[in-house]
Amino acid sequence: VYTMQPHQDLFNIEAVTPLVTRIPKGSDPLRAAFYGLFLVAMHSFLECPVRPGECVVVSGLGIIGQLAAFIARRSAGKLVLVAPPGVKTDIAEWIGADAIVSPEDAAEAIAQCSDGRGADLYVETSGAPAALQTAIENTCVLGTIAVPAWYGSGSVNLSLSSEFHLRSQKLVSIQVLHVDTGRDWSWARRMAVADLFLKQIDIETLITHRFPFSEAPEAYKLLDEQASTALGVILDYRI
Repeated sequence: VYTMQPHQDLFNIEAVTPLVTRIPKGSDPLRAAFYGLFLVAMHSFLECPVRPGECVVVSGLGIIGQLAAFIARRSAGKLVLVAPPGVKTDIAEWIGADAIVSPEDAAEAIAQCSDGRGADLYVETSGAPAALQTAIENTCVLGTIAVPAWYGSGSVNLSLSSEFHLRSQKLVSIQVLHVDTGRDWSWARRMAVADLFLKQIDIETLITHRFPFSEAPEAYKLLDEQASTALGVILDYRI
């Protein structure tokens, strides 16, 4: 089963949806470990769909960002990925984006891929306030900025005096527990879609490190001190 429970060596959990979901027969449990992250990425497009041929930008190349880009690639006309400072862009080459750029080169790449209009949809997954400002500045008239990112408890200062107002942009907060599509997107249906799409991905592409659960402190130290080199960090209870 897949559970929505934080890492612990022992816990009790009520066997009810959405806390516990049965993994379909034939599905790899390792792939199922990415269900929750895929749901966050997918939810961005349930709330903010990509129309065929649109220019889509995704900032942040963590797992959620890469999964969001993977979904967007299916209908986007142009796809631009913006890598946070210090993150190697080659980790996202498997997606097949039209451009993978650093933040300082984002405006030029987006202009080229959109014929100067700006992004139709900008998905901000990095959690960096500066990235959200870049999204506002490079999204088109009547464009949408989907924000599944979490900015923590600090303040986020944005300039809304120009592009955001003059372009009538939409800024949409994405929270995976809330679905407002007007259709039946039950938890079971979303999990089934996550399983279907994740089967199309070489999941090893998203994994950079494995630790036995007993070495969890070392795994968190790696994430704290070398975040730019760590993508998917797996805690394995079996070793």
